[in-house]
Amino acid sequence: MSKTKPISSVRVTLNTVNPTEVVHRPEPGLARGIIEAPPLAFALILLVVLACLSFFGLLNFMRVFLRKR
Repeated sequence: MSKTKPISSVRVTLNTVNPTEVVHRPEPGLARGIIEAPPLAFALILLVVLACLSFFGLLNFMRVFLRKR
């Protein structure tokens, strides 16, 4: 069996004394987009989805259980 060094043993030297690149980060509001939806919009969407599911569930219940036999 040959003995080889694992990849994790490779030394990487970092130039921490003189950094050569500068990272410019955008403002926090800009990172999420210029037009950002308020939290209330997500609550309203959830409410509409739940209302539609309840309505169609009620229609299905009426169709299955309340039909004339």
